[in-house]
Amino acid sequence: MSYLSQPNPQTKAAISAFNEVLTSDNDYRQQALWYKALAFLHQGEQSQAALVLSKLLEEGDYKNREAASILRQIEH
Repeated sequence: MSYLSQPNPQTKAAISAFNEVLTSDNDYRQQALWYKALAFLHQGEQSQAALVLSKLLEEGDYKNREAASILRQIEH
């Protein structure tokens, strides 16, 4: 998350870090999916963000309302 919170966010580094978190089953998996989707959105990669948001909605309840809202906006 520190990569994204910088004045000039380093989204590629953030996505790489989130991918690392997602390689194992842990308590931060849903959060990593959420912030990975936000990083893709920041890069203008809506289709990638939509895939990640869909995965987040399948896996649990973290930020479900927000994820569903963003997904609807992307798909329209």
